Amino acid sequence: MLDKLRDGAQSKFAKVILALLVIPFALWGVESYTDNSGSVETVATVAGQKIGAQEYNQAVKQMLDQWRTRLGGNVDTSVIDTPEFRRSVLEGLIKQRLLLADAAKARSTVTDQELADQIAAIPAFQDDGKFSKVRYELLLRQQGLTPLSFEERVRQDIVVQRYQEFIAGTPIISNASIDALIRASEQAREVSVVSYAPEQFTGQVKIDDAAIKGYYDSHKQDFTIPDQVKVEYLVLSPAELMGQVEVSEEEIKKQYEALAAKYVQPEERQASHILIKAAADASDADKKAALAKAEDLLRQAKAEPAKFAALASKFSDDPGSASKGGDLGFFRNGAMVKPFDEAVFQMKKDEIRGPVQSEFGYHIIKLADIKPSKGKPLDEVRGEITAELKKQKAGRKFTEIVESFSNMVYEQSASLKPAADAYKLSIKQSDWITRKGGEAAPELNNEKLLQAVFGEEVLKNKRNTEAVEVAPSTMVAARVAEFKPSTLRPLTEVSAGIKDSLLREEANKLAIKQGKDHLAEINKGAVPATLKWPDAQLVSRQQPGALIRPELEAAFKTPTKTLPAYTGVESPQGGYKIIRVSKVTDGAPSDEAKKRAYREELKSRTGQREFSAMVDSLRNTTEVKVKMEALEKKEQ
Repeated sequence: MLDKLRDGAQSKFAKVILALLVIPFALWGVESYTDNSGSVETVATVAGQKIGAQEYNQAVKQMLDQWRTRLGGNVDTSVIDTPEFRRSVLEGLIKQRLLLADAAKARSTVTDQELADQIAAIPAFQDDGKFSKVRYELLLRQQGLTPLSFEERVRQDIVVQRYQEFIAGTPIISNASIDALIRASEQAREVSVVSYAPEQFTGQVKIDDAAIKGYYDSHKQDFTIPDQVKVEYLVLSPAELMGQVEVSEEEIKKQYEALAAKYVQPEERQASHILIKAAADASDADKKAALAKAEDLLRQAKAEPAKFAALASKFSDDPGSASKGGDLGFFRNGAMVKPFDEAVFQMKKDEIRGPVQSEFGYHIIKLADIKPSKGKPLDEVRGEITAELKKQKAGRKFTEIVESFSNMVYEQSASLKPAADAYKLSIKQSDWITRKGGEAAPELNNEKLLQAVFGEEVLKNKRNTEAVEVAPSTMVAARVAEFKPSTLRPLTEVSAGIKDSLLREEANKLAIKQGKDHLAEINKGAVPATLKWPDAQLVSRQQPGALIRPELEAAFKTPTKTLPAYTGVESPQGGYKIIRVSKVTDGAPSDEAKKRAYREELKSRTGQREFSAMVDSLRNTTEVKVKMEALEKKEQ
């Protein structure tokens, strides 16, 4: 209950908006928030509104960056960056335009106060639980955003989110639909499974040398070790420059004074409570009874304050705090649900107040203690301030030298040493890497950099690569130190592996054939004499037992008008499974709590389908023009 009190204070929308900072422009691009009148090329138009090339290309780049992040950076995004991928990015931009336009027709708006409340609730913009204008502006600057552009972006996201929730929240679900869903979803089936594993048939398979040689000759690419290189490389980034910048005591003191408010430890209060539950959807009679009980407990607590803990232990409906005499510990303003919070931070020490109504019911509150706010001394935050100032200085230095660094590695391309000496960078050495990169040096796993490393200018002419941006504010220049051309592994080295692979392949074919033959005999009413059914097990979609997903799906797709019923499925691990369904038990829709949960789930699914259908309808009824050539892959 205490966790719910605290969670209730968090803005529902905060997580959604925070994602905008984590992956900037991933859905919206850039030009949605800036003047795009200067755009020379238009990629698409939606009801006359243009989507410019800059916005589109930025969205593609950001979506590719998302994939790199998801896959740990070790990914060749050229495999992903296809016309189909680019089409999906453009469709995302088109969808957002359609939704905004339709929401505007519905006159959906966001007030300045609503916008301010949503932004203030984002934890990334808070210091000690309170919105910090300094931190807000700093984080936006780091992402290349202005408050005006970010606020417009958030406003539009709120409009679209509300609009989506409105459309998705309208379905009406009948009781009959819920009952049918529960019966189907919680149905249990008694099944037996007979396995035909490839290992059972390996003795029937013979693989000769000719088959091994034939496979080797037709799959030489599988046995070829690709080109490999070891490279020397330089990394230019703010992190690499941190050791080159100094911060004076005067700068530290100046920053401390400028951000004095940031280093204030906010007031904390310790409170105890007695909760009498009254759900928001409770009947008026239940609410009235709960209020009467709370008022009676308030009278008792005020009459004998020393017995507050005993009353909480006996009568409170919050089990988490009741066991501690109602004690909630120390917390800051904004940590609890709003009505509770407001009451606590208006009270005097040892005051008892109530009943205070929240979404959980009625609270009787006792304020036990107050820790006043106090400032943190400079020595306590010196390290934090120093690190932040160094980061800022290194960032500025990076911006100042990145162009000259790029020019130097290009113009003095016979060696990386001039750039290393000029910018006090260490030349790093990689292990062997291929055109797909390597695990030891993730900063090299960038397709543009790898393409340059394996290009003729670098590989054969021994030149530096150009400085390539492999991540935001991270430039890498490399040159080849050693090269190994691709080689074909000899047949003698791989023949044993080929034989094992062919042996399993042929044994798998025999296993599948025998499984299917036996299933055909069973369906004709003649059960093979060699078939022995193991003990049956009761399974459901929620409790699959020993069945893996394909087997479970096959078991529940099998028609059961006549029992026992039989089906078969090829196993992902190889071989074949025959499944016998001998009994079926439908789920019971009698539990009201269960019905409510299923209703919400079905309502959500139905709402999402209706929302998708609405978006498709907008797409089909709105004039959208797309330049197909824009979907061709271009250098980013």
